[in-house]
Amino acid sequence: MNVDLSAGAPALLEPDDLQSFKVVVPADAIGDEERLAVVVGTIGRPADAGHVFVDIEALLDLVPDRRDEPGWRKGFDGMVSYARTKGWLDDAGTAIRGHVEPPG
Repeated sequence: MNVDLSAGAPALLEPDDLQSFKVVVPADAIGDEERLAVVVGTIGRPADAGHVFVDIEALLDLVPDRRDEPGWRKGFDGMVSYARTKGWLDDAGTAIRGHVEPPG
């Protein structure tokens, strides 16, 4: 699953790939926390170096046709549960940490 923030409006690419999670941002946002905060905008916030937290509800809002589909939702919830066991959720458990990568 890839959250694409490189071209403006957030898009969720490869929503059926629930085995990986990354956030694609413009290259000029990598290493620039202020720029990264602007790019992540309303769906999340910078975490630590090279990562952002993306709000879980915001992820679901990016796939309104899938969020209530039982099979897909079970897989999504499983991905979130796995992330929890690895410490990849924020303290509130409402956002998942994703690795930041440039387009391409």
